[in-house]
Amino acid sequence: METEDLGETYPVAPCPECDTETYYHLVRSEGRKRLELPFVGSVPMPTPKRTRFRLVCPHCGNSIRMNRTSTEEAKAMLEATQRYIDGEMSEEKYGERLEGFHRVLEEGL
Repeated sequence: METEDLGETYPVAPCPECDTETYYHLVRSEGRKRLELPFVGSVPMPTPKRTRFRLVCPHCGNSIRMNRTSTEEAKAMLEATQRYIDGEMSEEKYGERLEGFHRVLEEGL
């Protein structure tokens, strides 16, 4: 599967796996299901290409899977986080945006 790191998206203080204060990154992965066959190895199955998104700790790889709704919110959160890091969004507005995103993540679990 091909993966692409889209950037800092969701602040986590600390990561529950590695105790690092960090931003989870939004990562997109694309590919087909693969089938493991003895003596042959891994072969792609004739399935449609799938795109999945996860929030991933850049230090330890811990990740949060997301449903379609939380994926769309994560894309918006990616933009808000970049604006906050660049000083284009106030801490108060960013905090409000984080609260909303956190609720969406909890609903998707």
